[in-house]
Amino acid sequence: MIEKMKMVHIVTTVSHKDDMLLNLRDLGLVHLAERANASSQATQRFSELSKIASRLMEYAPDKKSPEAGNVDQAVLSDEAFQKMYTEVKDAFAKKESLAQDISSTKTEIERIQAWGDFDPQDVKALRESGIGLHFYRVGKRECQLIMQDDSIKAIRLASVDKSDTIAVIGKLPLDIPATEFQLPQKGLTELRQDVENYTKEAAHVEEVLKDAYKYENSFRDQMLKAQNAVDYSAADATVQGDEELVWISGYAPEVDLPAFKEAAAKNSWAYALEDVSEEDDQIPTKLRFNKV
Repeated sequence: MIEKMKMVHIVTTVSHKDDMLLNLRDLGLVHLAERANASSQATQRFSELSKIASRLMEYAPDKKSPEAGNVDQAVLSDEAFQKMYTEVKDAFAKKESLAQDISSTKTEIERIQAWGDFDPQDVKALRESGIGLHFYRVGKRECQLIMQDDSIKAIRLASVDKSDTIAVIGKLPLDIPATEFQLPQKGLTELRQDVENYTKEAAHVEEVLKDAYKYENSFRDQMLKAQNAVDYSAADATVQGDEELVWISGYAPEVDLPAFKEAAAKNSWAYALEDVSEEDDQIPTKLRFNKV
């Protein structure tokens, strides 16, 4: 059945505002009539924790594996959790960075591998010494014209992807159709070594994240604390008052009024009760189930 509600108005002194909010939260009987937005800092903390915890779920071990029971049942202290949490966030950031590094390096390997393995620093050294060496892909007809032109210092190279290629000291004239090969920062050997190193780092990061899953209970504990902070922040922004008193209004189930009155007496709250209007569309619903 649906519990009947009463509107409660709670008043306390400004100096006891925080105590009132904390005790109301712990009491868990009063649903705020209005609710202001929580601080961005509180909501961001909860959102970030939720996202990281959700991403860690992909590292949950298979239920049949020996690691399935390797969950730390103890809850880390706030300080210990923050240290572990920072390491996990850094690991996720590193994972994304390494994935981009591996992808871009493999793309660069695909771009230059047809030109063979060479050290780009050798070409740069020649350029610094005054020999501006540049490489081009050209059509067959253009290649023939270039090789016949005494004003162009060019050397014909092995074809690349069935295209004629040349090395030119200086730049080709702009009226000759050609595609210049952009010199890479690293050669094939160094790039392939980079991919191997990135892959090893990525494997280490994966192990860090797999190990972090065992702190599932600690994540749940911190998410609960963060949600409480969001609720507190919203309630704090909802409170009204003046220089001496603060007050807040909400709904409480009639059946729970004795517990509320006991808490009010214990904490020296002034309060007033009133019936809820049938036209009030903000009334929360609380169900009470019978034994069946």
